[in-house]
Amino acid sequence: MNNNFSESFNSMASNMRDKPIIQLGMMYGQLVMGLLFKRREESAKWNENGLVPAAVKLINKMLDLVGKFDTEGSVVGQVYLVTNVITKKIFTVNIIDKQCTCLQWQLRGFPCQHVVCALKLLRPNWKDYCAPYYSVEYYRTTYANAVTPLEDITEWLWEDK
Repeated sequence: MNNNFSESFNSMASNMRDKPIIQLGMMYGQLVMGLLFKRREESAKWNENGLVPAAVKLINKMLDLVGKFDTEGSVVGQVYLVTNVITKKIFTVNIIDKQCTCLQWQLRGFPCQHVVCALKLLRPNWKDYCAPYYSVEYYRTTYANAVTPLEDITEWLWEDK
């Protein structure tokens, strides 16, 4: 089981642990506000019609490994047989249906190594073969909303009961 999110959050929030609940809430609000701001600023530099840089980097890594696979077109531009040179395992890639027999493309919505091998010669627009949530547009939408900072505690209205 992978729990990177919790570990990342715990690392960011480590200096908050011993604070009173009100101060903790304010510090957490600042943390989230800063994180969203940073991601909005960062993504403003990216090509709005492209994929997020992490997706592009992963595709480039897979392009470097294309030599470890043999690719034969069954129906050019549609169906390919991709064979691992070492293990001789064969995968069928259906470009039209966005399916590979390894099931990774269907599960992640992102091309697997076999798809990258099949598509390399076609020099595709990789965004066309990825789920939309790998796009810069979706990333920007995710971080578009602003987190309004809390007022200083001295500005809060208290009711006596």
